[in-house]
Amino acid sequence: MNKPQPVKDASHLYEVERRAEHATRPGFRIMELQLSATQKVPWHTHSKVSDTFYILEGQMRSRKRK
Repeated sequence: MNKPQPVKDASHLYEVERRAEHATRPGFRIMELQLSATQKVPWHTHSKVSDTFYILEGQMRSRKRK
């Protein structure tokens, strides 16, 4: 069985209003990102990571790359 690896963080590569890390362990992380209406996260892919998004206020548009 493979040992979970630490999750790599590249969020420093783009600007957001606020970042908060709520839980971290090998292979798992909960991050909170607060974006302004004009900020965006650049298109990227993950090979071994999945994302789940919860929108607490406002709207978010996500596009799946074809």
